[in-house]
Amino acid sequence: MTADGAYPQRWRANGGADGAYPQRWRVSGVAAGANHQRWRANGAAAGAHPQRWRVSGAAAGAHPQRWRVNGAAAGAHPQRWRVSGAAAGAHPQRWRVNGSAAGAHPQRWRVNGTAAGSHPQRWRVNGGADGAHPQRWRVSGVAAGANHQRWRANGAAAGAHPQRWRVSGAAAGAHPQRWRVSGAAAGAHPQRWRVSGAAAGAHPQRWRVNGSAAGAHPQRWRVNGTAAGSHPQRWRVNGGADGAHPQRWRVSGVAAGANHQRWRANGAAAGAHPQRWRVSGAAAGAHPQRWRVSGAAAGAHPQRWRVNRVLLV
Repeated sequence: MTADGAYPQRWRANGGADGAYPQRWRVSGVAAGANHQRWRANGAAAGAHPQRWRVSGAAAGAHPQRWRVNGAAAGAHPQRWRVSGAAAGAHPQRWRVNGSAAGAHPQRWRVNGTAAGSHPQRWRVNGGADGAHPQRWRVSGVAAGANHQRWRANGAAAGAHPQRWRVSGAAAGAHPQRWRVSGAAAGAHPQRWRVSGAAAGAHPQRWRVNGSAAGAHPQRWRVNGTAAGSHPQRWRVNGGADGAHPQRWRVSGVAAGANHQRWRANGAAAGAHPQRWRVSGAAAGAHPQRWRVSGAAAGAHPQRWRVNRVLLV
């Protein structure tokens, strides 16, 4: 993710300049400005201030809250991300892709089978236990503990409290806000996530990855071409229109509406308002907060997001 303008909190994923303010993201080798929180994809520093992000092997600075996607350390303070096997520092909230721990404090994330610590709020994507407290994520068949908000990828229950996830068709409990990856319903309350073809309920903020509707309220997701509803803030991953209101997400070539904050993954324009995304080098409109996947700047306003190579304002 990279920044896309000349203000803070801007994301970009290409090689174009990102502006001259902090909190800008880049994945290329060009500098994002001259202030902190800038990202680069090569080994050279993007500036001389803390909180800079990089995707290469060189350090981005020496201050906390720096993110990296390679094997070099981003500093020596907490809240650093890594995707390699090297340690990111000696403080909590560090991530690793191999089996060794990144530190000795809670709130550390890992993508392998080794435990990241023994405190709550730790995320994992493997089969090892993540602790014994709630709010832990798992994608394997081993139980994450005995409290709520636990994730599993097999058919066994993760506990007996709400907010538990399963990949099979059996229910993980009997309370709302449970997540599943199978075709069986996870409950009947709002804010439930699913990745199968069965409905997750009848309330907003439900996610789906197949072609059947998730309900009749906004903020529903589909992967095929049929609409998931008729209200704003609905997400889709196909080529069909999702509505005509702002703040809708798409990953196809069809426009998501005619207002701002719409996402696209092809080269056609998403509308004529700000916060529109394109994959080509041409601008998607004439307002700030527009995202692009090319090397040209998408605008000059703050708070624009990008995903992969798509500008996401």
